[in-house]
Amino acid sequence: MAAFPLQGLIDRGVEPGTYIPVLATSWELSPDKKAYTFHLRQGVKFFDGTDFNAQAVKWQFDYNKANSRSVFAKWINSCDVLDDYTVRFNLVEWNTLILDGWTGTGPNSFISPTAFEKNGMEWTYTHPIGTGPFKLKEYAANQWIKWERNPDYWNQPYPYFDEVDIIGMPESMTALASLLKGEIDGMKELDILNVKDLTASGKYEIQWLSGGHLVLYYNMTDTSSAFSDVRVRKAMEYAINKDLIASTLGLGYVEPVYEVIFGINEVGNPGTTPRTYDPDKAKQLLAEAGYPNGFKATLVTLTKFYGDYVIALQGDLGKVGIDMAVDPQGSAAWTMTNTMAPKGNEFRYERERGGAFTMVSSTYGDLNKDSLFFPGMTRPAKFQELLDESLFFEDWNKVVANFEEMERIAYDQEVMMVPLWSGPDLSAYVKTLKTEKPSPFYWGGRPSLYMLQYCWYGQ
Repeated sequence: MAAFPLQGLIDRGVEPGTYIPVLATSWELSPDKKAYTFHLRQGVKFFDGTDFNAQAVKWQFDYNKANSRSVFAKWINSCDVLDDYTVRFNLVEWNTLILDGWTGTGPNSFISPTAFEKNGMEWTYTHPIGTGPFKLKEYAANQWIKWERNPDYWNQPYPYFDEVDIIGMPESMTALASLLKGEIDGMKELDILNVKDLTASGKYEIQWLSGGHLVLYYNMTDTSSAFSDVRVRKAMEYAINKDLIASTLGLGYVEPVYEVIFGINEVGNPGTTPRTYDPDKAKQLLAEAGYPNGFKATLVTLTKFYGDYVIALQGDLGKVGIDMAVDPQGSAAWTMTNTMAPKGNEFRYERERGGAFTMVSSTYGDLNKDSLFFPGMTRPAKFQELLDESLFFEDWNKVVANFEEMERIAYDQEVMMVPLWSGPDLSAYVKTLKTEKPSPFYWGGRPSLYMLQYCWYGQ
């Protein structure tokens, strides 16, 4: 929701590794790579009528750095105001992730310093005074959020809508019924079976977004775990008929995945060999690892992931002798569980975030040796060395070459996780909302990369 009122200096471009202007019109890295200078868009106002300018950018940066609100800030020593619309960020050390830190709507998006100083932090949580296309009109916790058009938005004629109401609904079937009755114009997190019916009606547009990859991970360092043997990890993937499961249950919206680094096969060609379905090969590897009769294991997952896909996994693994019990957990328990490495023959069904556009930042966030994610996963020394080295390449082709080698280590050699299939986020909206732009929700910047979601449901 932060994309409605808040904006950053730049955004990710259409091609991976590129960026486009938002609140900054241009930027340059100094020849010694010790500073970035940003030239700011003039004439932009916060919702309270105060100016977005260099002083506002410096205030936001200084506040974030002083309060440790942005990991990104650790790479920058200070921010200097050169004039009202020019700022210079003095770097601790340049790396390829720094530009990514100015994208999106996280801690490095901008709010009005005047509003913050006058009203305090708590007030800003429900009064986001930004520069974006929509202003908050009305809010009721866990019920609705109403946004109204910002008439002074700098990127006219966007946005197209005068008001957007986002309604919270706890049950997907309630949301679907409201959509069919015409009470709402769109909804997200559609069940694939419902998508099929909505498409057949001819009244709705379906939007597919990447919801990440679903993967299995395990404890590679615990020698008491069967999964500490790479042959067992390879056997797991050979045992799973990913192509059949994805095509049968996914109805054309889900694809099998054969990569550990999310997005590498979209931007490069690591030359890895997919471990496609081969139960005989799986049994052979299990026998070589000392498990000719298989073994017992427990899959731990979020309750919302427990369903046909997990049952299909259970069936395929059972055919090669891996007797899989399932431990579905609610959000609170899962959050605690996922801070600790799996124990023994426990393994987990988890979502891997990222993609081609965020390949470097997401890999660094999820797979570097100090990551809090995927505890128990081994990060080989060469893998870490290549990842660290990639942070200091300005040439995107060099970054891709390193990541191709990392993928060969992660997928071919170490099997750091077992990738399964894509996890699409499917949304629907009524066709009457169409405009001349690729998405009815386009308001400038990158068009149609995600849908403005009118209705959500969940825990």
